Amino acid sequence: MVNLVSQPLGIVWPRKTAPALPDIGPREGSLRALREYIAGLVFRRTMAPGDAPRGFKLPIDRIFTSQPDDVHRQELPSVAFITTGGSAVSWYGIGGASEQAGTQDVWGKGTVLFRIADVVESLVI
Repeated sequence: MVNLVSQPLGIVWPRKTAPALPDIGPREGSLRALREYIAGLVFRRTMAPGDAPRGFKLPIDRIFTSQPDDVHRQELPSVAFITTGGSAVSWYGIGGASEQAGTQDVWGKGTVLFRIADVVESLVI
């Protein structure tokens, strides 16, 4: 008997272990990605009349994914993401969750990701 099944592309030897699931929720992960994006932006500050605007970047340690407890000790400029209190959850599809293609056995043998809902939240920056 001949085995006609070949090795799929992407197989490496020795086998790598599957990456661990992140220990943060999707909301915090999204805010951290937004934080990194804002840290890469160049802002322009208006100077004295006749002078050209000066560009600056916000250090990532001054961009907060939640409201700081003590705003009096913050160094400026700094940014905090503050929720407006309203978030909308739209359930995906009718019925149960749907399996996400390409996620089978990625996080471990016998695992797969399912899409249940989309969450939309408004933030004040």
